Amino acid sequence: MYVREERALAIEPASYLRPPAEGEPYPWMSEAVGRGRRGSVRLLEVANVRPPVEVARLWGERVSMRRLLLLLDQEPTELAWIYHPLEIAEGTPLAGRRKIPGGTARVLADLGIPPVEWVDRVTARLPTTEELQLLELPDDVPVLRTLRTVYTDDMRPVEMQVLVKGGHRYELAYRIPYHFKE
Repeated sequence: MYVREERALAIEPASYLRPPAEGEPYPWMSEAVGRGRRGSVRLLEVANVRPPVEVARLWGERVSMRRLLLLLDQEPTELAWIYHPLEIAEGTPLAGRRKIPGGTARVLADLGIPPVEWVDRVTARLPTTEELQLLELPDDVPVLRTLRTVYTDDMRPVEMQVLVKGGHRYELAYRIPYHFKE
């Protein structure tokens, strides 16, 4: 049995996929407000980088990357690496060194390639030293790592995310409707 100071935060990743309306905040921040909390995002880095293997398989050896730290009530809760192919990111806010109002989904929608579907691959593992420090994790807590591939309506991959969060803080909830073809 494990006893926690606070309950795990149950989130539905699907609620963050749709681009917010023009001028609206990133959905993760709106969701935090709905829970009586304050969400914020700290932009750590924006660069053209050599990506992890899973991203390189899709788009090659150089991609645009945004690295973010998400906070709830000023406590670090999630690290995010967000990757885009250079031909999409260059010359857009995706490659800019500032926060994006409404998040990357808003930019993709404005570019005419709105995200409509994604595939998540979730694993649990021990954190890296960087993750321990940035997320202020206890030494004995595993992290949840999500590799998310985001697609447009023609199933074109336009974004990949690597999301890392403390396993003791989150519960992921997925709602998947049945659609049967006859």
